[in-house]
Amino acid sequence: MPVRYALLALLCGALLPAQVAPRFDAAHLDPKINPCTDFYQYACGGWMAANPVPPDLAVWGRLQEVAERNRLLLREILERDEGKSGSYYAACMDLRALEERGTAPLEEELKRIAAVEDRKGFALAVARLDRIGAGGPFRFTATADMKDSSRNIAVVDQGA
Repeated sequence: MPVRYALLALLCGALLPAQVAPRFDAAHLDPKINPCTDFYQYACGGWMAANPVPPDLAVWGRLQEVAERNRLLLREILERDEGKSGSYYAACMDLRALEERGTAPLEEELKRIAAVEDRKGFALAVARLDRIGAGGPFRFTATADMKDSSRNIAVVDQGA
């Protein structure tokens, strides 16, 4: 995430009214399950029953719920902001202008992709997509080594 977005998120969080942090809720438990048999179902079963996976998503959990809530709060803040951030957001959300432009802004990249003829070209195209932040079939990240948490290792995973 670019630093400016992280700073914007922190700023937006500072502008929000103070809220009570979520606490333990016994309704999230599934008391019908023996915790010694399936602790995850015992600990999360009530929440999962009350919050089924939305039909347009592959997964849904507390982290996705928090992320969605944050997106909605940020959207609300940006829509109220009359400064540069609000203007930038409004320009990006001008659906009429986006429809008029269509795929024209993507044409150069689409031509590059269409020109791929071999493995080397594929590798270069994937690297370029990653470099410009467009993603691709793979995701390249770093994470703690599962066998030695004092080291970070490179990870290649499926793209999102």
